[in-house]
Amino acid sequence: MADTAHWKPKHSQRSKVIRDLDNSKNLKMKSQKKKLARHLGININKK
Repeated sequence: MADTAHWKPKHSQRSKVIRDLDNSKNLKMKSQKKKLARHLGININKK
C-alpha cells in the first residue's frame, strides 16, 4: 500500500516531464514550419 502511494506521484511527475518535452518539441516543429512557410510565402494558418 505504501509502495503504490510512494510510486504514483513519481509516475505522474515523469509523465508530466515527458508531456512538457513533447510540447516543447511540438512548439519547435511549429515554429520551424512557420519559418519554412514564411520562406515559401505561405500562410500556415490558412489551411
